[in-house]
Amino acid sequence: MKYIYLFLSFSFYIHATALNIDELINKAIKSNPDIKSMQNQKSMDSYDEDMSKSSRLPTLNLNLDYSPTKTFALPQNGQFTTIDSSYKHADITMNYILFDFFQTKYRVEMSKNKTAISQIMLNDSEKLLAYKVKKTYDTLVLEEANKNIEFENLKYNKELLAQAKAFYLTGLKTSADKDSINASLLEVKNSLVIAQSKLEKAKIAMQYLTGESLGDDFVLKNTLNANHMKSYSQKEVEMLKIKLLNSNNSLKMADLLINNSDTNIDLQKSKRYPALNLYATYGYEDSLNSYDTKVVGVRTSISLFDGNKNSAEIQKAFIEKSKNLNEYESKKHALEESIMGLLMDSNRYIYTIEAKQNIIHSAQSARKIMNARYKEGLVTYIEVLDAIRVENSAKKALLQAIFERNDILNTVSYLLNENNFPKKDNL
Repeated sequence: MKYIYLFLSFSFYIHATALNIDELINKAIKSNPDIKSMQNQKSMDSYDEDMSKSSRLPTLNLNLDYSPTKTFALPQNGQFTTIDSSYKHADITMNYILFDFFQTKYRVEMSKNKTAISQIMLNDSEKLLAYKVKKTYDTLVLEEANKNIEFENLKYNKELLAQAKAFYLTGLKTSADKDSINASLLEVKNSLVIAQSKLEKAKIAMQYLTGESLGDDFVLKNTLNANHMKSYSQKEVEMLKIKLLNSNNSLKMADLLINNSDTNIDLQKSKRYPALNLYATYGYEDSLNSYDTKVVGVRTSISLFDGNKNSAEIQKAFIEKSKNLNEYESKKHALEESIMGLLMDSNRYIYTIEAKQNIIHSAQSARKIMNARYKEGLVTYIEVLDAIRVENSAKKALLQAIFERNDILNTVSYLLNENNFPKKDNL
């Protein structure tokens, strides 16, 4: 790992701002419009749940009626006569569902599932956003390190060019050496500009994620560290597959949809039976006579024929359940395949990283030898430039391998629904 630190050296400023990953994640969650939208949706679903629960309680209504004039028909001497009079009426009416064959219970359960799904979707979106922030942070570290590699390469090429010019002036080397190394120097300058551009793009990506500017002088923590790399055994892979089935948000939502389908089937079946409603009214009327009114009773409505609507709704609910079961199995198989592939790639990258470290060690030794031999006139500038390219290519490849393995581990963490960042309400 000592070779990594040679090119993972960042510029530290006295007043530099340290970029903390956890704080960046919380800022991103706080400012992300999609998260806010899902929070609103969860609140709406929660109120829908309250609305469904309200059917368990009686309803009270106050009814008022006043007419300055109203025509009344009265029997008199075997005939009807009419008379106009003012009319006043007031009553309080109560309605209460005594028994509806558990329709209210099923509706409440479905509303609870809907609220639970909204909560899982919100949590999953936060975890996915955290994953994006981590990947962007690693990208910042990667591009900063690549920029430093090109900067060191630029200094080395300048020193090499100075040597070639000195040899040319003394007649030890031809102008071809000087011109070729100068061309290489121009390529390195272009590579440095490209590296700086990629770093700026990564900064912009992080700014859009967090909703805040990073500024120019900030300190990055080295997350591209190859120390203590863990290889997953077959037993550990199987254990993680079990954890995946129990923890993955996508599977949790799919399972709740299956539960909702079962409840919906019961709900549609219960609609075959009539609901029993209790109602009571106490009122007062003032027209030709003044008197109180009282009504207490039980009401029901029996459907004799609905055009097979209920049967169709039941069949539709069964089909929906079958669809949700198939989707659950499809997601489960895809996730199992995905996590196994990711863990296999993670194990493979351990050997890739070790190989790149060994290549760097050999390339650095070769470069020093070629540089010494070039001074003695034993090799040409071509061998020296090739040695430099091999070394820098190996450094970049090592960084890229660590970056990709980090991304794999972060993806696995997301799939397992691991809460590996502290949530803060106030930042």
